[in-house]
Amino acid sequence: MSMWKDLLEKRSSKGDTHDAQVDQLGAQVSALDRTLGSVAKTGILWLPRQEAGHTPVSVDDTGRAAVYSTRVRTLWLHPADFIAMNGTPTLGAIGGWPTGLRVWGLPDAANSGITVHTKIPADWSSGTVKFTIYHQRGGAGAFHYRLTLQMSAITPGTDGFLKGVDTTLAETVAEAPVCTAHTFATGLTIDAGDIMRFSFGRAGADGTDSSTDVMYLVGVQLEYTAHF
Repeated sequence: MSMWKDLLEKRSSKGDTHDAQVDQLGAQVSALDRTLGSVAKTGILWLPRQEAGHTPVSVDDTGRAAVYSTRVRTLWLHPADFIAMNGTPTLGAIGGWPTGLRVWGLPDAANSGITVHTKIPADWSSGTVKFTIYHQRGGAGAFHYRLTLQMSAITPGTDGFLKGVDTTLAETVAEAPVCTAHTFATGLTIDAGDIMRFSFGRAGADGTDSSTDVMYLVGVQLEYTAHF
C-alpha cells in the first residue's frame, strides 16, 4: 500500500509542477502579446537590464532589433540656399580658379540680411537646433562685426509661412583673416515636422560694428540631436 501511495503522491506533485509551468508560460505569452502590441504602435521595444531603467531598442520593418540611442548630427547650408532680403548683400565669389569660393558679402556701414528656410530632418530626436556661421573678412584689420539672427519654427497646419520671429539674437564677433566659426549662444526650439526659418544679418550701421571690411559668409551649419 505504501508503495502505491508514494507513486500517487509523486504523480500529483508532478501534476502541480506542470500546472504551475503552464500558468507561468501563459503569463509570459500575455506579456509578450502586450509588448508586441506596443511595438506595433511605437516601433520601440524596451528591454530590461540589470541597472535601473531600461534599454530602448528600435525594431525595423524586418523585425530586427537594435539599441536605440541618439547622436549629434549636422546639416550644411550653402550660400546659394539663401536669398537677400535686406539692404545690399551680394552673392558672389572670392578668389579664382581653382581655389575660389561662393560667398555672401555683407558690406560695412550698412544693415543687410539674408534668409533661408529648411525642413527639420526626419531623424531629429529632441532639443534645440544650434546655428553656426563660417565667415571671413574681406580686408585687413582687427575689428568687430555686429551680427543678428532671427529664427522661427513654422508648424504646418498651425502657422503661416510669414509667422513672426520666435527668437532674436544680436552678438558682436571679432573679424578674422581666415575662415572662422561662430556659434550663436541660443538655439531654436522646434518640434518634429517643423520648418525652420533663419534670417541672418550684419548690423553694419550699428556703433558696435567697427569693421570697415566686407564680411564674407562662407556657409552655415545646423546642429541637432538625431535618432540613431
